[in-house]
Amino acid sequence: MACFLQAKLGIIQIVAVAFFGVTVAILTNVMKPSEALSGYASTTIWLIVCAFMIARGFIKTGLGKRIAYKIISMLGDSTLKLGYSIVISDAVISPAMPSSGARAGGILFPIVKSLSSALGSEQGETRKKAGAFFMQTL
Repeated sequence: MACFLQAKLGIIQIVAVAFFGVTVAILTNVMKPSEALSGYASTTIWLIVCAFMIARGFIKTGLGKRIAYKIISMLGDSTLKLGYSIVISDAVISPAMPSSGARAGGILFPIVKSLSSALGSEQGETRKKAGAFFMQTL
């Protein structure tokens, strides 16, 4: 319980809490090492961890944005084609970044927001010009 309280208060990071909790459980003989570490043996967990690391790399290096901008520059002469370019960008990036939240929120949303602003669609009266359409395609 103290581990979770420390994480909630921001004293230590959640990763340290996880490893500290497992270590304490093993050292105090609450759990056997095989039981305590069984969650890390799942390939699904490591697939998710690797997907998040790849997604973070896409965001940090700007590779996802560059791919999206290239597709938009090839197709972007009408609002409909810009919508298609958003969908195609998402499809091109998706095999390397399985997390749809990371793709949509970290890469495509800032691009879509700036596209909407460039076309005169801001929050308020003009929000339904292009912004609503682009958000639906996202």
